Amino acid sequence: MRFLARRARAQAALLAVLAALVALVTATAAAGSGLVVQRSDAITTTELASRQGAPGALVLQTRAGQDPQAQDDALVTLLGDLIAASGGTPQDGAALDVTRAWVGESLTLQREDAAAGAAFLATAADLAGRADLIDGRWLSEPGASADEPGVVPALLPVSAADRAGLGVGDVVALGREGALRLQVVGTFAAREPSAPLWTAADSAQLTGEQQVTGPFVVAEATTIPGDPYLRWTITPSGAPLVSDGAAPLAAALAALPAALEATDDFAPRGLTETGTLADTLAELAAAAADARAVTGVALVMLAILGLLCLSQVARLLARARAAHSRIMLARGAAPGRLVAMEVAETGVLAALAVALGAALGLAVAPGGGLVALVALPLAWAAIALPAVTGILRPEQAGRGTTLVRGVSAGLIVLLAALSTWRLLSLVGSSSWTALEAALALPAPGLAVLACALVLLVALAPVWAAMDRIAVRAPVTPALGLFSVARTSRSQAVPVLLLAAAVGTTGVAATYAASAGAARADLLAAQSGADARIQLPPRGAVSAAYPPRDVAPLADVPGVTATARVNRVTGDVGGVEAELLAVPASLLPDVMALPDGTGADPDALAAAITPAPPAAGGLDGAREVTLSLQQSGGTTLPAQTTAQLSVLAWFVDAAGAVRWQESAQEVSFGDNRVSIPQPAAGESLLALDLTARVPAPVQELSLALAAVGSGAEQGGSPTGWRGTTWSAPPGDPVLTASWSTTVHGRLLPPAPEALPAVLSPTLAQALDASVGDALEFSGAGYPLAIEVAAVAEVPGVPGFAVLVDRDGWVAQTVAFSRGVPDADEIWIALADPVTAAVGEDPEGGGRPALERQARALGGTALWPDLAAAGTAVGTPAFALVAGAALVLAVVGLLAAAAVSVRDRRAEVLTLRAIGMSARGQARARALEPAVVTLAGILCGLVVAAAVSALVTPALVRLSVPAVVSVTVHVHPWWLATAVAVLGAGGVVTALVVARTVTRQARDTAHREETR
Repeated sequence: MRFLARRARAQAALLAVLAALVALVTATAAAGSGLVVQRSDAITTTELASRQGAPGALVLQTRAGQDPQAQDDALVTLLGDLIAASGGTPQDGAALDVTRAWVGESLTLQREDAAAGAAFLATAADLAGRADLIDGRWLSEPGASADEPGVVPALLPVSAADRAGLGVGDVVALGREGALRLQVVGTFAAREPSAPLWTAADSAQLTGEQQVTGPFVVAEATTIPGDPYLRWTITPSGAPLVSDGAAPLAAALAALPAALEATDDFAPRGLTETGTLADTLAELAAAAADARAVTGVALVMLAILGLLCLSQVARLLARARAAHSRIMLARGAAPGRLVAMEVAETGVLAALAVALGAALGLAVAPGGGLVALVALPLAWAAIALPAVTGILRPEQAGRGTTLVRGVSAGLIVLLAALSTWRLLSLVGSSSWTALEAALALPAPGLAVLACALVLLVALAPVWAAMDRIAVRAPVTPALGLFSVARTSRSQAVPVLLLAAAVGTTGVAATYAASAGAARADLLAAQSGADARIQLPPRGAVSAAYPPRDVAPLADVPGVTATARVNRVTGDVGGVEAELLAVPASLLPDVMALPDGTGADPDALAAAITPAPPAAGGLDGAREVTLSLQQSGGTTLPAQTTAQLSVLAWFVDAAGAVRWQESAQEVSFGDNRVSIPQPAAGESLLALDLTARVPAPVQELSLALAAVGSGAEQGGSPTGWRGTTWSAPPGDPVLTASWSTTVHGRLLPPAPEALPAVLSPTLAQALDASVGDALEFSGAGYPLAIEVAAVAEVPGVPGFAVLVDRDGWVAQTVAFSRGVPDADEIWIALADPVTAAVGEDPEGGGRPALERQARALGGTALWPDLAAAGTAVGTPAFALVAGAALVLAVVGLLAAAAVSVRDRRAEVLTLRAIGMSARGQARARALEPAVVTLAGILCGLVVAAAVSALVTPALVRLSVPAVVSVTVHVHPWWLATAVAVLGAGGVVTALVVARTVTRQARDTAHREETR
């Protein structure tokens, strides 16, 4: 033991370097692994909690049976069993909440003064905790009883109360005979209307087909008449969810409806469902798996680089001990005994260093303990193998040694090619086996190592040229150049480490930049805007449903533009596609176009802008001439007057709709009728006409005869169309048979076909090109379109059609009695990233927009900036790049230290022939400078080659939905790597120069100076 201790003290510096390297790699890997787990879990929990509406809920509904409590217990028990069967834990199940409510059937709603349609009753758990009382009292408060005996107190959403014209104190009757009487004792509004718990809360049927007033919230389920339903709403509970728990929950929720429906005692009369929480969890599980794969690549790169650095420094240690080993073998020491000493020494060293590194890593981020178990044997082998090899097979030059090294390098290159091929072939696969992952994950690290080895071989002509140049150089630089050129095999260690470090940093820099750009492009393509407000479905604009006021959005700090947008799913040429209607005039301001699409916002806006009608415009029109006629066997006296109602629809440049109504008496024949006038910036969208006569007429017609300015009668209404919604629009003549009323809509001139932009995938599926005429059928009416351009349509992944919203509305009103309101509000922000992460420096940003969204009854949608793949992968690669730089600098210093010690005799020889200490220092300092430069240049080549090869595959792992990947690079990452390694080279040169100077000036007699 004393001998081992003395032997270790003799090489204490190199052993300390090895221990530090092992601890560094272990700590980095353990911390990185722990951070990956923590970050993946945090992102999974955060993204699950952020899902609003149907994506964050699963709602199940069935008829109440004989034992409702047994039904409730059966659902909860079955859900737990399915989670366990899918591999989940009780902690995973705690991430879900199950809320039960009673829901009544739709019943006739009658008020004391008039019939008011239909309504339904329901119970609501913890309503006061998730809603705000607007007027009246909660049911649990004193004084919340009805004013009359037999009347049930109830709460009503304020939106439903406004639509039905009800207020606190009003009494309504439910049922055809009004058997159940309710009194509204309070109105409430959801605190978070987009919260998953409110999914389908305003409908008695989960299908949403029946529009009814409600829910009238009552305190007791026994109050609900008829055959009520039980409704369970499964939502995230807010409890932490580990990323590994998302997949079991997704599988359990996907299987739950079928399992419940198969249980007759639970769902005796069927089961209905809505919500996509299972799909959301499946997406999060897939994202977490992708994140683990990407970070696995980064950690394997760290392991490969760490093993490379350890093995090379261990080779330096073996070279430093070579003379000692030869002496001991010459004096009769058994090789096995020396090998046992090396194995024991390196084992103790590796164990202590791994323990220290694991402790540091776990202190930073718990969860990476498994890394220590893997790191110990790998580190032990990397350190012990060169030492054992140096004893059993002393390093000698010759063909055999050269052949072994060449074969080893060739095997590494072959393994790198195989691993890279496997990685490229597996990208896009839904799942990897353990063997596939073991082959694919080392690909980038092996590729970096293989490229660095190839470049080392390619440097041979460079060293030869340097040797020739040194012949003609002055003495001082010549010595440095000669040394590097003629000891290239010894210099291969630091060059290889430097090239691998720069290559690793280059891969990290290109991955981070490319993945970020791909994610941003995909978000722009999927979202379409910096932020969106998704509005709840509603009927067309009417007195009961006035147009939503989006003006307050413009006052939010940071908002630069807003636009009303509609989406319609339909059929075009036999292919299902989604139509996106955006105002052409606002499209350049609000649409976020991804980089690399080649699309120009102004060009898209110009492509979808409809051409103005050739004739029949409304500029200056103040009156129209209407001809009221009657015919057939049953007519009225010619002097009979009729009541005419004119409802004018106007739309402004922002898409806001306004209507104005007027009425007057008209007679049979031509009548000059004044029409309401648009305000500044508005245009006339349509005229709704209703003429009523005292008695039925066999044939009654109302025709548009002329359009005038008021001073003149005007000309014929060229281009005008008329519709009664029972047939496609035609001549501006409205007719009725055997009726006292003729009504319909007059439409101003409009283009026959709307110009449209088709997505490339849709154009390819339809084999369509610019100029082709197509028909889009959606929402129950046909829309004639003409292909104006083929380009990516942001906001609609897949088959997409982009048209001008104003033109689309003008076409839609010919087939629909109402005027469509917006489905979404698109918002442009001055600083989208800052707003999305919730920073609110000036009262704007995410909080303010979410308040506005709640005021509109909608949901604020934001780009998913914290996607698991990029959010976890980028920090992991950054961590690996930093560790690679440290390893390279330490390896460079270690190589220089060994070289300085081994070449002490050379210093004395040069001193003996008259070379000064300063001259020797300058010559020797040139060596690490040349080596550093060569390593950095080789590393840049390695980075370029490997990044171009593997970065697209790594990006597709992080962002699976991306269509194409453009390789980008973070120049500052590479610049930092070059600066750090350059500084390391300078420090090494200074250390070498100082040490050589001290050696040259040391004249004391000792063994090695003889």
